[in-house]
Amino acid sequence: MTQQSSAALTDFAGVDEGRIEFLVQRDGLAAATQWVRRTVGIYRRAVLNPHHHASTQEYRAKFIQAYCTFKSWLFRATPGARARAS
Repeated sequence: MTQQSSAALTDFAGVDEGRIEFLVQRDGLAAATQWVRRTVGIYRRAVLNPHHHASTQEYRAKFIQAYCTFKSWLFRATPGARARAS
């Protein structure tokens, strides 16, 4: 991974954090948590599906970075998340 692509992934992490914060402010923590959990599953399945664009070289790293950002947020924001994490 180049330094430029690494910086771009860091930018995407900030965007994903912003998406979550927007949902928390608009819909509340419980609804945002539900959305993050649902999105984690969607992104994971997409990356593992060879027929989905998320599994292509162009998008795979971006989806994985978003997945990691969402999982990290779940660990920080929800009590007992480590016990439920998969």
